[in-house]
Amino acid sequence: MKHLKIYEEFDLDKFLEDPSGNLHDDEDPEINPGDWVTSYRGIGQVLDLGEKENGFAKIQLVNSAKSIVKVPFDKLTKVKKEEAELVIERIPQTTKELDSIGKEIENYSESIDSYSDDNNINDPESAIDFLEDILIRIIDLKKRDSYTIYHKEYATIIIGFANLVDVIMESTEDQNLIDRLEKIDNDFYETSGG
Repeated sequence: MKHLKIYEEFDLDKFLEDPSGNLHDDEDPEINPGDWVTSYRGIGQVLDLGEKENGFAKIQLVNSAKSIVKVPFDKLTKVKKEEAELVIERIPQTTKELDSIGKEIENYSESIDSYSDDNNINDPESAIDFLEDILIRIIDLKKRDSYTIYHKEYATIIIGFANLVDVIMESTEDQNLIDRLEKIDNDFYETSGG
């Protein structure tokens, strides 16, 4: 509250509805608790500036997990409140999207009978196309929410993806398809933090 500036037009009811959202002052270049900032960790709101000697601020990131991280003061840049609100509006419903992708992988795996002992796929190219589409969706989701790969629902995707890669690899000797599959697999694990 020590950083709160009271003006003649101060709306107490609005402040009480969302105290942290009403601390930010776009005109003040100084970074204070409640301000919206961006850094190499993403956009977030300053929770605590800590001691200036330690050089770190505590920031609550704008992601599906509302992660709290420490960021060096010199890596923070103040952003306008409208910019932060726009980012908040665009945050996806990550767990729902991951759950949906996991079910799609499971349904596809069942449809091509990838869990049987004789798991030879008749059309490995279409299976590779399917994995490529999944990879693109995961990359897009991760760009919108950096916390994507840390949700428990992501584990199902990793297992299903790896199963399909193995089955496709055993189903073809076409080197072009194998090279393409290896590229998709490498990109997926790189995206997954591996």
